[in-house]
Amino acid sequence: MNKKIDRILLLKPNTIIADGIAILWTLLCIMYLFDIPAHFYIKQNSTEVNPAESQRLFIDYGNDSILDSIYPIPNSTLTRVSVVDDRKNSVKSNDNYCLSGHEADIWYLGRNGIKWINDTPIVFTGFADNTSEVNASICDKAGDLLLYSNGTFIFNKYHEKLATIILKGGGSSSMFLILPQPGNDSIYYVFHPQAQYGIINDTIFNLYYTIINVNANLQHGKVVSLSQLLMKTSSEKITGIRHCNGRDWWVLGLRSTDEAFHSWVLSDTGLTVNSPVISYSGKVNHLLTYDQENIGWLKPSHDGRLLLEITTGGQLYSTAELHRFNNATGEIYDGITLIDQEDKYNDLYSAEFSPNNSKIYYTGHRLRNGYDLYQMEVSIHDSSLIRNSIQEIAATQANIGSPILGKDGKIYITNWGSKSDFLHVINKPNLIGSACDFNYFAFPLGSKSSLGAPLFASGFQFPYKVYVQGPNTFCQDTTVRYIITDPCPHPTAQWSIIGGGSIVRQSGDTLDVYYAKAGKYRIAASYPTDCGMKTDTVKVEVQRCNCLTQLSWSVIDTLVCEGANAQFKFITNSTEVYIDNQRITTDSFAMNNLQSDTCFNLMLSYPRFCDSLISICIKVAPIYSSTQEYTLCPNDSIMIDNIWLKRDTSFQLKYVSHLLCDSIVDISIHQYGVDTNSLKLEYCLGDTAIIFNRIIFSDTKLEQLFQSTSGCYDSLQVVNIVFSKNAKVNDIIIERCYADSVIILDKWYHEDTIIYDTLNSHNSCDSIVIFSIRIKSEITPKHLNYNLCNGDTLNITTATGFERISESRDLEDHWTTPSGCDSLIIHHIEVLPTYTSSLIIKKCTNDSIFYNDKYYLKPIVFTETLTSVNGCDSITTIEISDYQESMTSTETWNLCYGDSFTLNGNWLNSDTSLSTIYQNIYGCDSVHQVIVKYFPKVAENTIEFNICKGDSIFLNGLYYKDSTLIKSNLKNGNGCDSIVNIIIAVFPESSRSSEQHFICPGDSILIDNKYYNDTIQLVKRMQDRNGCDSIHTISISVLSGPQPQSEVLHFCKGDSIYLNSQWYKVPENIMIRKSTTGACDSIFNYTLVVYPEINIDLIPELTIEKGMTFVLDPGSISGDLKYNWHPSDDLSCSDCRNPVLTSNSSMTYYLEIIDSHGCITIDSIVINVFDQNEDRIFFPSIFSPNGDNTNDVWQPIPSNQGIKLMKLDIFDRWGQRVYHWTHDISHSSIPAWNGTVNGREMLPSIYVFQLFWADRKGEHQKVGEFTLLR
Repeated sequence: MNKKIDRILLLKPNTIIADGIAILWTLLCIMYLFDIPAHFYIKQNSTEVNPAESQRLFIDYGNDSILDSIYPIPNSTLTRVSVVDDRKNSVKSNDNYCLSGHEADIWYLGRNGIKWINDTPIVFTGFADNTSEVNASICDKAGDLLLYSNGTFIFNKYHEKLATIILKGGGSSSMFLILPQPGNDSIYYVFHPQAQYGIINDTIFNLYYTIINVNANLQHGKVVSLSQLLMKTSSEKITGIRHCNGRDWWVLGLRSTDEAFHSWVLSDTGLTVNSPVISYSGKVNHLLTYDQENIGWLKPSHDGRLLLEITTGGQLYSTAELHRFNNATGEIYDGITLIDQEDKYNDLYSAEFSPNNSKIYYTGHRLRNGYDLYQMEVSIHDSSLIRNSIQEIAATQANIGSPILGKDGKIYITNWGSKSDFLHVINKPNLIGSACDFNYFAFPLGSKSSLGAPLFASGFQFPYKVYVQGPNTFCQDTTVRYIITDPCPHPTAQWSIIGGGSIVRQSGDTLDVYYAKAGKYRIAASYPTDCGMKTDTVKVEVQRCNCLTQLSWSVIDTLVCEGANAQFKFITNSTEVYIDNQRITTDSFAMNNLQSDTCFNLMLSYPRFCDSLISICIKVAPIYSSTQEYTLCPNDSIMIDNIWLKRDTSFQLKYVSHLLCDSIVDISIHQYGVDTNSLKLEYCLGDTAIIFNRIIFSDTKLEQLFQSTSGCYDSLQVVNIVFSKNAKVNDIIIERCYADSVIILDKWYHEDTIIYDTLNSHNSCDSIVIFSIRIKSEITPKHLNYNLCNGDTLNITTATGFERISESRDLEDHWTTPSGCDSLIIHHIEVLPTYTSSLIIKKCTNDSIFYNDKYYLKPIVFTETLTSVNGCDSITTIEISDYQESMTSTETWNLCYGDSFTLNGNWLNSDTSLSTIYQNIYGCDSVHQVIVKYFPKVAENTIEFNICKGDSIFLNGLYYKDSTLIKSNLKNGNGCDSIVNIIIAVFPESSRSSEQHFICPGDSILIDNKYYNDTIQLVKRMQDRNGCDSIHTISISVLSGPQPQSEVLHFCKGDSIYLNSQWYKVPENIMIRKSTTGACDSIFNYTLVVYPEINIDLIPELTIEKGMTFVLDPGSISGDLKYNWHPSDDLSCSDCRNPVLTSNSSMTYYLEIIDSHGCITIDSIVINVFDQNEDRIFFPSIFSPNGDNTNDVWQPIPSNQGIKLMKLDIFDRWGQRVYHWTHDISHSSIPAWNGTVNGREMLPSIYVFQLFWADRKGEHQKVGEFTLLR
């Protein structure tokens, strides 16, 4: 509880400094003991400390009192320091949202640690206690230590214990995290586990947080809140990531029971303890028992977009998963497996990302003792590709502990075995495999290190770094790509190419750069944030590689059908092959189930930076599909694809399209069945029957087909006729539709009738046939009425299909009933008109009118669409308008001040406005206004005339030359009385003035629009401020000064000269003024001249027969030059102008020329050597069709005439053919492409060729590539 102090301690002004400090310290101690909040202010009146001057220290006890003391403080500003012990009174500032980048400058690693000074690691000593595994530390913005913890205690910067945390087993670095509260310079959150006791299956961890105010107790710090519960049943894993808003922090934890990720926000208002973002991603990595469950690490990438989850094994093997993280929402998603049970890692301990986040280094061991170091490539989020990229970097019996990225771009790894006072170092962690340059025991720590390493939140060590991924070393004549991986939205990045290179393509966060020549370059990317500029610079080393790259394809599918697989098989001499940065270990690969055009990069890795990057694009042709259905009558058939079909069936037909892809047609065939009806008729033997108009006198079976509504004859009537000696009565029932007729015994019947036909046989056996004719009832036509709104369309199903109707008409629709009779439906369609109307509503101006539940104040025209009684639209146009507004009539009276008037029977003497409202012919208001205005009171006007001494003024017929007052009574313009006082005043005589100017030799001074550069005295007659005469004298004197100096400076082209704190790269004239001890400047004139550049004109490429000689000529250059050809193989000399080349092998020669000024120019020539005695063909790798008659066409060159070229095709990167040549259609035996298609120049790019030829060994085929330059 806060307590007041009612006393003030006053110090005498001459109290010595030591007494002031002692009293202040005593007072502050009393405040601390009695829990009294206070503030003290330090104020100084001068920047120099002077004990004799009034300098004061104010201590403020709330609103109670102030202690005033003498105390010297070397600070010229009023500074407020909070002496508080709670979060409520701590100071907040917008600057405290931003990081300096020094908050992680000190690493706590045991008795000793590391402090980073100018990105260099220095051993840091003096920590209060040792640590075995827990390492947590944090600094202020200046990089000075604030807090650290060994898992048992939290220490302040003075190495004093601030808090004790009860742990189980000493804790873990993976569950210790320290973060500053955004916007607050005092409050820090420490996240830590705490022991749990109970039954054996009780969970191992709960996650807690402790709040510390580091500025309390004179910056010795104080615990604000100790061990507050954040999550029960927590795993061992916790980490932090910077929020996309650039201010707050995400605190990430993992619940052990179901592996639910929790994301809390730490902001200027505190921690969202009760409202975390909960998400699930990946597998549940439960192990056998609780005491081995969910131990491990959560490690974020440095750009915050990836989250690595390591689960350390006990009774089961360890696992690792990689998740994506949304920095704006806190969601964790898309988890993939990196290491599974089948990989049999006994123990995975810790991990770290490379500086560009493309690789992960992790430590662990499998079946042997000791820890190993592994590397995996994670630039593509694909489980199988990442697993295939795993490489072992180091293996040792010692424990390789926790890796952590340093500010110098190297990864430092703790060591818990032999020589534990050293750290291991990965010098180039962005590089693949052994090129990462891992060194054992490379950094001496001076004391035993712990097994763990500090866990810093992502964005804490490098808050102003842009993360750029791309290659660092490669060969000349290469195009490379760089990508910004920052996951949060940001302003458009600015790219800079430093030292050379050409931008091929730039799109947002992606940059493609072409490097033609060897050298060291840099690429910089930057964009602004609220706290400062984020930047990154990638160092690029382009090597002058003499590479013997070999690549040939035995299978290359660059055109496939949709859904098909593209197969590739190659032969190469490279040491490693990568597809989109993922290493493959076989000589073949496939792109499966392709649905769209796909491109990928094939990189061939060679020693000495001879990597070759090849872009391959696969064109995916579409597959077209359709459906056809057929219906057949019984016994009918149909021919499809040259096959007769007559049964129910379905199948697919595949046709080859013009793109050689299948076109699929689904065929369905349905055949109607026959509906059979049987009838038996018995007659006397010897009788005769007439059935179906046939005369029958013996046992007979008749069949008659009828046509159904389907149009098929699929209704079968079977009649079995039997003749016997016994009399028989046969009933025959015949049904016919209304208005149909039937013929029986040569007579037509069209009504219901019963006919008896008695037949007498010769043996007196009567056979009676009873014909029952039944006429079905008439089917009354059905009338259907439709009302159709204007503009609508009606779909009617008819016997022949669908009928779309949009106008009035009658439609007759004839159907056949299941019994085969006609049925008529008549559709009566009437299109109803759209009813339109208008309504005009008038109102008075500024009045409102209520219409249809709404008030309208302003004129408006709108439409209402209603539904009429028949359901159609009824459109009413409503126009609301104002009557013509009556003009307000105005009458104005003007009166003098003090007069009075009568209006409507009242006497008035002040400004008045009276309005009378009448009604016009529309009933609206008409206003008449009477305005009475009083002229303002006429004050006595004073007119003052000023005259110079000796002058006079003429007024009212008189001259005045002395100071005088004249009064006049006049009428003003309004007719009101006006008194005018005229004052005549004489100005005093002005005194003489003068000024003096000094100028340097060569300078001039502008006076009255005229320049003067000599010593002179000017006398000016001027007017003073009153307009009277004034004499002014101006003196100009020229000082003596130094003479200007001139100098000519020469430099080579491409070099620069440093003058006057500035670099100059181009010729120009520069004048620099330098101050001297006198008043005038010294002038130095510099002329910058660039030595003329040597123009070397070597041909870029030469093809020559083996054993022949050729004189290498650098062109028309002369002067005192030094020549240096390298390599010197097969050359007559290496330091002469024109060496003679004796061709023995293909090679690239470089010419370096140094002129008399020491300027260097370099050029190269590629020599391709072929042997006439060998059957081989030379394929140029580059050509430039620019019309200079050198290397203007691309053509294969056979070594002898025994080689016959048969066919050549050239394709662009998309697989489109741009050139075709065959021997039988050409007059030339050697094809030559000039780089055009149909007269149009093709773009510079890489092209693929396919050549067929024959020699003494038979026919051959070659697929390769070359480059077109312009």
